[in-house]
Amino acid sequence: MKVPSAATVLMLSALSLAAPASEKHEISTEVHTSAPEFLIEETSTAVGTEYHSSLTSNWAGAVIDKGGYTRAAGKFKVPAAKMPPGGDPKTKYCASMWVGIQSDCNSLVQAGVDACIENGKNSYRAWYEWFPKGSATYEGLEVKEGDEIEVWLETTSDTDGTTTVNNLSNKKKMTHTFKGEKALCKRSAEWVVEDFMAGGSVPFSNFGTVRFTDAHAIQNGKKVNTEGGFLMDIKQKGKQLTQSKNSGEYVTVEYIAK
Repeated sequence: MKVPSAATVLMLSALSLAAPASEKHEISTEVHTSAPEFLIEETSTAVGTEYHSSLTSNWAGAVIDKGGYTRAAGKFKVPAAKMPPGGDPKTKYCASMWVGIQSDCNSLVQAGVDACIENGKNSYRAWYEWFPKGSATYEGLEVKEGDEIEVWLETTSDTDGTTTVNNLSNKKKMTHTFKGEKALCKRSAEWVVEDFMAGGSVPFSNFGTVRFTDAHAIQNGKKVNTEGGFLMDIKQKGKQLTQSKNSGEYVTVEYIAK
């Protein structure tokens, strides 16, 4: 399994320095502006190189980082958000599943779904974002547990592009067009489950298992899969919470905390 280079770690980490976590788009209800916060150690919790990952405090999934990406896409089923072990029913717990293209110019375009639970009730939100602006909701696009979601992003220049979330279960989709945003450069593509920020890190839910199928990107005009990408997993308060796998055709992120 590939380990991220020092340059890639710096590129990803630079995003967290570019804007405060509380920054919001005018119709934002949650914010996805944090980069992966890499920890010093790495983990290998199972036999085989596919399980070897870099630990972060907030991102799990896979990244390909050879540059030249103009499109990224993937599909996943919306999980049921559950309280983590020992959780408080009155606390809101969330996890965010998304596909993104980012760069070392402190910019990132992404779209996905949040899955949350509070007081025993689940809530879901489809959203888009071009960092450093905050996320915005696809108003009117209903998402629920078990829905099959397709996400794709396309850039037409370094500052322009579109994000689309397509609910294959209810046959509804929405697209947002960006123009004149902060430029992308030296790009990477990601398939991520995130413990996102909303005025601070949101308590992380037990999301079960998320599998990004048909995970691919367009690199310099050619379709590529996730082969050769590196894995990230989330560790908080001394405990590893996720285990990610990358087959080249799909990326799987499992919640493993007991």
